Amino acid sequence: MSKGNQTSASLKSLAILWVTLALFLQACGVQLAAAPGPETSDSGDAQPAPAEDNDSVQVTDIFIWVQVPANSPAGHAIYIEVVDEVTGLPFNAERTELRSVDATHYGVAMRVPVGTVLKYRYLRIDAGGGVTPETTLPGEPVRYRVFLVDGPGEVHDLVARWADTASDDLSGRITGIALDVDTLEPIPNLLVFAAGQQTLTLSDGSFRFHNIPPGVHLISAISMDGSYQTYKQNAKVAAEATTPATLQLQAAELVRVSFVVDVPESMLPATPLRLAGNLAQLGNSFAELGGGISGFAGTMPVLEQTDDHEYSITLMLPAQVEILYKYTLGDGFWNAEHAADLDFLVRRLYIPRSQGNLRVEDRILTFQAGSGAPAWFDANLTAFMPPGDTLSIQFKLSEWMSPIPMWPVAESRWAFQIISPTQIGGDLVYRYCRSNLCGEDYTISTELDPATRVTAIGGEETSVQVDHIANWQEMSAPAFAVTVLDNPVVSRGQDFIAGIMFSPGYSPLWAERTDNALTEISRLNANTLVLRPTWGASNDGLPAFQPEIGRDADWSYLVLQIRAAHDKGLRVAIAPQLRFNPVGPKWWSQTPRDGEWWGNWWEQCRAFVLHFADLAEQEQAEFLMLDGSQVAEALPGAFPDSPADANARWLELIEDVRTRYTGQLAWNLPFDAVDQVPAFLSSLDMLSVEWGASLGTWEGTTLAEMQSRSQVLLEDEVRPLKERFELPVVLLISYPSAEGGLTGCVAGNDGCVPLHLLEPGQPPPDFVTLDLVEQMEVYNALLAAVNETPWLDGVISEGFFPPSGLLDKSTSIHGKPAAEVLRYWFGRLLGQ
Repeated sequence: MSKGNQTSASLKSLAILWVTLALFLQACGVQLAAAPGPETSDSGDAQPAPAEDNDSVQVTDIFIWVQVPANSPAGHAIYIEVVDEVTGLPFNAERTELRSVDATHYGVAMRVPVGTVLKYRYLRIDAGGGVTPETTLPGEPVRYRVFLVDGPGEVHDLVARWADTASDDLSGRITGIALDVDTLEPIPNLLVFAAGQQTLTLSDGSFRFHNIPPGVHLISAISMDGSYQTYKQNAKVAAEATTPATLQLQAAELVRVSFVVDVPESMLPATPLRLAGNLAQLGNSFAELGGGISGFAGTMPVLEQTDDHEYSITLMLPAQVEILYKYTLGDGFWNAEHAADLDFLVRRLYIPRSQGNLRVEDRILTFQAGSGAPAWFDANLTAFMPPGDTLSIQFKLSEWMSPIPMWPVAESRWAFQIISPTQIGGDLVYRYCRSNLCGEDYTISTELDPATRVTAIGGEETSVQVDHIANWQEMSAPAFAVTVLDNPVVSRGQDFIAGIMFSPGYSPLWAERTDNALTEISRLNANTLVLRPTWGASNDGLPAFQPEIGRDADWSYLVLQIRAAHDKGLRVAIAPQLRFNPVGPKWWSQTPRDGEWWGNWWEQCRAFVLHFADLAEQEQAEFLMLDGSQVAEALPGAFPDSPADANARWLELIEDVRTRYTGQLAWNLPFDAVDQVPAFLSSLDMLSVEWGASLGTWEGTTLAEMQSRSQVLLEDEVRPLKERFELPVVLLISYPSAEGGLTGCVAGNDGCVPLHLLEPGQPPPDFVTLDLVEQMEVYNALLAAVNETPWLDGVISEGFFPPSGLLDKSTSIHGKPAAEVLRYWFGRLLGQ
């Protein structure tokens, strides 16, 4: 049969299946039932919320078509799995088997409420029940796809590959832009989906996808806070080609919505009742927080008790955007409300356009699921915990899940109760952690191996687990005095930069710790905060720089941080950094760097820098700092194969930044490269030197000797830089709290240990010895030298770990003796 005849036959088969599925739908009613919604109630000026029950919800028929790879094993069933992001992707999913058209084409009909944003993925299930998920072409798991149901319609998908099969090397790209349909202004921070992949739009609204299989693909865009209505369109991708796409989204109207809910009489008073949902302001991180959970209890809004059994909260929520939500005493999985049949319950609210204030009246039937009795956790804390820290509990099913803040019940005593789901029964593994820093590489209880904390749940009687937490990993109360050099201090005034630079790590669990971190920075007498947001940098033939949801702080998170810092009276600098994988020279050397490679590199670098320039301008951040140490290979004359036009390229990029950003532009350079600086630095406003220089080479170096050494290095190495460019110069202090840090080389098994291996989140090397005093003395001596260096324009402490203080080996001073030294010097240098 010719290719044309094969296509005709395939289309005829699809048409036959369409009719068959339509009849099947009428006969059997394959559908996604409308979730329970609010009851109707009037309250003053507030309008009653639209009822969302199965009789009143407008439903429609849609058809899902999918083409699977030709190498898919025969005899396996193909399923579509519709996931529930509010509860957790694995826990309330609905699987529907697709009907076969031929060996590679499958379809199914569904009946769903109009306005539904369907989140789904494909599975392959063998005769024995073994499940194989779909992946992207490079082999990454598909979190979910997105399809907006705005009426009768269909979606056509391509499965790029299965987790256990090889893929075709042929692929194309999608390059697009997202615009406001009314203003044509770009929209940053949209979550865009195509071919099982997801990415975020940049400051100019642009987005791109690589490694897309040839064919027609659905592009969907959702606003994580619902500020724009969900959007969809198709794009045809050809091999070795780039497909353009322009998305035009409608801004959503915000409506004042009051939720009033009756709770069961059995609910304990003063227990935090939260609202979990599918929007960012309802706790959804849109990221993997563990065990398939994306909702974090710590960022879910807490309702206020207004009567014996009544709670309420008022929020500004978007109209014409599907809002899925539930009430919970934990998160979307633990202690969430359940329906009469004890299944997980997810409510739905769809607010019409031009709707006035709404009052949503709900009634919680039960928080229980199953007949098992609740389980209590009573944590008594005898370990030192810094002021402002909180206690969390983390449970393990097949893997560790998202931590949940515990309830403070008395001084040094915290509690939590599992009400549901207790039907999982058996032994439940759990552990405690400070400030949601759960994991072997952060601060967890070390009174005993956390993996051995086990309690039985689902029994007939309430179980009570009383635990005593006597210690944390890398945390104990400092047992020594902090001393500072009693030198006369010359005040520099408020123009002097006394800064704290955050570490480049990020987790959605850190959001609720921002205020605590800023309070600590203000206590240290700092006047400047340096944020260090990251993007991932891949190099699969051609370099690609882009943010990754859940691993890189997104636009909205950074906006909140900048505004909170400004509210504290702090100046703000943005110092973006790339996450190279693999780290260091390997990233640069793993592919040949020809003209095409460098052309793509400059394009990616420009998008990276301008994104943060736009953010800095929008939020009036006072400084934008570019990290020269990360791009050494792209500097003029740095290496034999460095671009010949590098100086001109950097000047062009700086000019582009100037057209978008009106603040101060700085360049960070390592101390060992201050005598090899490129000429284009003269076009900047400030230079910052990464300072981790050796201040001693022998054991027992005195403070006076370290101070003297610092002053010599500043005069001999840094001052010529200032005089050559006639620019302000700032020091970026980076010394770990590890033995040997003052030498500029923490000794390891194979030479000096890279400082990033000592940072929080990395397994701490056993061969490196913690030394908090050494770090304190280095800060003391160096700041004393700064005091004697009137031409220096500022000092910034690098690596501050925002969520909490750790007595670890990293460069962070948060919670360490060095912080008190810094507080002393900052206060006096600023004349406070």
